[in-house]
Amino acid sequence: MTKLERELIEEKFSGMNARIEANFDVVHDSLKQIVTQQKIANNRTTKLERQTEVVRFFTKYPKLFVIFLVALFGSIYHNDIWNIILKIIS
Repeated sequence: MTKLERELIEEKFSGMNARIEANFDVVHDSLKQIVTQQKIANNRTTKLERQTEVVRFFTKYPKLFVIFLVALFGSIYHNDIWNIILKIIS
């Protein structure tokens, strides 16, 4: 192999290596974006799951939901509401 042939081969391999590295950079950037979007989606899903757990709980036990609302509004307006809540529970 002559020096000219060797230089030609090295030049072709260096060009190919540069293209491969550029492709890896593009793929890496795309994966970063996907991971970021996935984290955002997982956070939204977790919030929705928590909200639906509360809705399911109060749907399953509507009496507790009423007691919760009465206690909430009662604590805002009047302290004797706890007597009414105790009567409802017992």
